[in-house]
Amino acid sequence: SMFGGAASRQTLADIYKSSSDPAVKKAVLQAFMIGGDKERLLAAGKGEADPSLRRAAIQQLGVMSAQDELWQMYGAESSVDVKKAIQQALFVGGSSGRLIELVKVEKDVGLRLSAVRNLGLMGAPDAHAALEALYKNESDVRVREAVLEAFFVGGNAKRLIEVARTEKDPRLKRKAVQH
Repeated sequence: SMFGGAASRQTLADIYKSSSDPAVKKAVLQAFMIGGDKERLLAAGKGEADPSLRRAAIQQLGVMSAQDELWQMYGAESSVDVKKAIQQALFVGGSSGRLIELVKVEKDVGLRLSAVRNLGLMGAPDAHAALEALYKNESDVRVREAVLEAFFVGGNAKRLIEVARTEKDPRLKRKAVQH
């Protein structure tokens, strides 16, 4: 992968196809990342039968900040575990915009909670603004609690104080004060 070029990438692809050893395949996936081969990583992330190799390919795409490819995979994916791996890869790649979008459109509460936590860890101004809007418009108490936790983890005392002053639900108000 460090030598680059189409011949090197093809050699790696041939090794990947011919090997049955997961360790060798993971090494090839890492080499694809080093060589900038998003297409082959995307193909492995979408089509690999071994779940650990799929996750490894997704992780490598995250390291490459392959946001468009990850987003494409997320929309087509049905497995909650794989979607969580994609969310983590988006987080690693610094894709606060895609995670914000995901929080708005994802129907599965568990996946929404995971995205909220990742946004809190990012600490990006756009992430915290989106979390504030989510808190104000969200009816699910679990999601609202996760937003408070994200504010805490992200060191956003200003927003926690604002919630503590304005929240009508005593449990959420107490949680904001505790944080």
